Amino acid sequence: MLISMFFIVTPKLTTNNSTMIAVHGQSVQLACSHVNPTNAVHDQIRVQWYHNNNLIFTGKKYTIHVINRSYILEINNVTADDEGYYSCTAKSLLSLNSIETIYLKVVPSHMMITPIPLNS
Repeated sequence: MLISMFFIVTPKLTTNNSTMIAVHGQSVQLACSHVNPTNAVHDQIRVQWYHNNNLIFTGKKYTIHVINRSYILEINNVTADDEGYYSCTAKSLLSLNSIETIYLKVVPSHMMITPIPLNS
């Protein structure tokens, strides 16, 4: 007798930071991870990135990498236009949604302070 079990899983996303600082002219990576407590097949979850509610597509400006269950958005040559809210959304086949948002603050390169290690 073959018994099939199906799990209805609401996608769950996590991020490490709610705010990040990027230096003008450099690249920055934002990441969110898909948490799957039941180990259901995560291929059935679609994850997308948005900037100020506009869907992001890969190209010269943006690259999206998927490593295991981490979805990494790389923003190249950051400018003031890149400042704002970045949302990572996950949607299951059953239209169950999860959203995590990160605010990206862009600062001029002359404003960054390099930490100096303390002598022990």
